[in-house]
Amino acid sequence: GKSSMAKTRSGGGPAPNKPGVPIPKKAAPRRNKEVFGVEHYVRVGKLATLSLVLFVGMLAATRSFANQEHLGVRLGQLAALTFGLQWVGYTLSASMKTERFYDMFGTGSFILLTAYVHYRSGQTPRPTLRTDIVMCMVFAWGVRLGGYLVSRIWRDGHDKRFDGVKTDPVMFWVYWTLQGVWVFVTTLPVSVLCLRPEGWDLKYLKPTDQAGILVWALGFLVESVADWQKDSFRSEAKNAGEFIHSGLWKHCRHPNYFGEVLVWIGITMVCLTVLPLSYQIVCLQSPMFLSILLTQMSGVPILEKSGWKRWGHRQDYREYLASSRVMVLLPWAPKARPLRSSKAGEAKKEE
Repeated sequence: GKSSMAKTRSGGGPAPNKPGVPIPKKAAPRRNKEVFGVEHYVRVGKLATLSLVLFVGMLAATRSFANQEHLGVRLGQLAALTFGLQWVGYTLSASMKTERFYDMFGTGSFILLTAYVHYRSGQTPRPTLRTDIVMCMVFAWGVRLGGYLVSRIWRDGHDKRFDGVKTDPVMFWVYWTLQGVWVFVTTLPVSVLCLRPEGWDLKYLKPTDQAGILVWALGFLVESVADWQKDSFRSEAKNAGEFIHSGLWKHCRHPNYFGEVLVWIGITMVCLTVLPLSYQIVCLQSPMFLSILLTQMSGVPILEKSGWKRWGHRQDYREYLASSRVMVLLPWAPKARPLRSSKAGEAKKEE
């Protein structure tokens, strides 16, 4: 008995803990955060491989259906193409650790996918007046917005949305994949109009089509002017660190987003005229999704929080919040509202 006990204590088994020495806890699993050096490129390579597998899998799934002319199959192929473009952009951007190509691929995808579905629509005998008009509407919006966003990022060289993200391969991949969702869902009206197997169309525009074109034109004008006013405001040295509250921004804090929603409401209106109810329900997801995305997920919530952190301690900013709407642009001021407490702003200022 003594010999076996001595053997255990001398190395035959784990020695008991010494008094006062804590038992080491199991290391917590490492979360996906910023990584550098070789590890960064290894993760990018793994995610690029995963993207390729997903892309091939999506295409293979659509090819497995007997009826390749079904709208669902065609939309599935379009989804694979949409996400494939974003994952190519991710691989390039993550390898270079840059956000410069994000908006370029985003707005560029709208143009490329619209050109693709318009080409597919020409493969069946149908009048092309409506598809031509819709294609021009998307092209004009995409070129204008893309030119503005791309020139801004290449001029500034930095986008605060990607602070701590572009060096985190997993989160950066999520950002790019979500951009694919934005592109695919937003372009659904155009995709359904052009890819539907039914080839009939009207040879003229109905009043609802004309109204849709006017809504699109109004939204295009509002978004363009709002971006131009904000860019001009920021270009003046005296406005450094200030918030814009003039022009379209006087009674609305995000008129550019309001214009973007109007653009896609107008495009959807033109597409709905010749579509059956089931297709119309699919198409209506575009403006609904875009509105929810801008007001609840990205865009407005992020900018509102950022603005309050920067200027919440200032009386003039709190007065601006009380005298302006969040996103709906109207030519008159809203009803007076009580000012928000400045405690959060003061706390930020003290920090």
